[in-house]
Amino acid sequence: MNDTAHDLILEIEAELHAELRAPLSTPVGEEDSVIPKYAERIRAVDEVRFLTEVFREVGTSYLTQWALRLAFVWKDFSFAQWRTILREISDNELAVYGFTWAASELLALDVASMIESDPEISDRARRRFAWTFREGVPKATDWAREMLENQGVDCQAMWRRLASEGAPMNIRLTQAQGE
Repeated sequence: MNDTAHDLILEIEAELHAELRAPLSTPVGEEDSVIPKYAERIRAVDEVRFLTEVFREVGTSYLTQWALRLAFVWKDFSFAQWRTILREISDNELAVYGFTWAASELLALDVASMIESDPEISDRARRRFAWTFREGVPKATDWAREMLENQGVDCQAMWRRLASEGAPMNIRLTQAQGE
């Protein structure tokens, strides 16, 4: 089957609707979740392209839940892959808004620094971001860490890895190392 990222998102969304009603505090293993059965198809359309389309297409009210349920797709993404996604969606204010919440809370990325330091992000996108988040950007939370751990993500290892790749972080590295 020759899936497009958009078509695959629509198909997953139909099946995921019921799963999203389940408490996120419930660990979701490969055998329990609707999402992992799509792993090969997601890889076939390219994980970065797929996740880019998720940020473009999924409404912000469900985006964190999608991101948590899709952790198996992105948990090993490099900082360069996250930067690529941000660049691809930077023209879409709602997508950047959703990305900022997800990347800040779940990945502990300092999205404001990412946008300010990236010459490939337009001045217009920078101004929109600065206005939207004029009161500050979200930060990593204990809730997000707990939910990711329920999805099988080692947050401390992921945060250390992203920081070592040069990612600006919204937590102190000593926090990420558990010190």
